[in-house]
Amino acid sequence: MKISIVTPVLNGFRYLPEAIHSINRQDYDGWEHIIVDGGSNDGSQEIGKDWAAREERARFVSAPSLGMYPSILRGFEEATGEILCWLNCDDLFTPWALSVAAGCFQGASVKWVSGLPGRWDDHGRLCAVGPILAPPRKWIKRGWFHGRFLGFLQQESMFFSRSLYETLTKTEKDVIASMELAGDFALWRMFAARTQLEIIPTTLSGFRHHGKNLSIQRLEDYYAEIKKQGAPFPPKEIARVAAYLLRLYSALNYQEVLDRHCAKNPGSHL
Repeated sequence: MKISIVTPVLNGFRYLPEAIHSINRQDYDGWEHIIVDGGSNDGSQEIGKDWAAREERARFVSAPSLGMYPSILRGFEEATGEILCWLNCDDLFTPWALSVAAGCFQGASVKWVSGLPGRWDDHGRLCAVGPILAPPRKWIKRGWFHGRFLGFLQQESMFFSRSLYETLTKTEKDVIASMELAGDFALWRMFAARTQLEIIPTTLSGFRHHGKNLSIQRLEDYYAEIKKQGAPFPPKEIARVAAYLLRLYSALNYQEVLDRHCAKNPGSHL
C-alpha cells in the first residue's frame, strides 16, 4: 500500500532537510512525498525542488499565500496513496514508522491509526515518549482531547485511509481550511464521528520542540479556535482527575492493545 506524506512549508529552511531525511531512511519503499510551499523566501523552495528532482517519489507544489491547512488539503488532492498523513517540515518520523503503519491497514478494517506520542528536541533527538492512550471514540468526537482537558492527540503520529478522508464533505473540508491552528483538532472530531482510532504500541513520529513552534507561540489562539468549535474546558481539578483516570485505564489495558496489535500483525517485532 502506498503512503502519501504531505509536508506544508513556509520558510522551513532550518529543519526541512532533516524531515526529508527521516522519510528517505524509511524501511518501507511504498511512499510518495508531496511538499506544498506557501511562498517561502528562505531557500525552502530550492530544497523542495532539488528533492523532487532527485527522488521520483517526491513532488514539489508551489502554492503562494496558501495557509497551512489549505496547503495540507491541496497536498491530499495531489496524493495517490491509499494511506494519507502529513509531516510538518520541522518534525520527524522514526525509521520504522511507515512499515508499521502500513502493516496495520493490510487486510483489516482499520481506517485510522496513531502511535505513542513522541517528542524530538532541537537537535533531532527523540527525548521523550508519552504513555499509551485508549481514547474513546465518543470523547474525541465531543472535543475532549486538548491540552486543558484530556491531552492532545498527536497529529504527527496519525495515519488514515484515503477512503476515510474521502467521506469528508466539502463543508467539512472548508471548516478545516478556515482554521489557522486547530484544523487537526477539527479533523479528528470528524473522523471520530465515522470510525475508531486504533493505537499502535510504538512511536511512529513526534513533535519537534524548538521554542519557535507556531503551536507554542500562539497557544492561546489555538485554544480560542477550539473553543469556537465547542470544545469543553472543565475546571482544572476536574480536568486533571479525568486525564489521570484515562491514563490509568490506558495503562491497565496496555497488554490488551499489544496483544491485539501482534495478533493482527503476526510478523510484528513489537
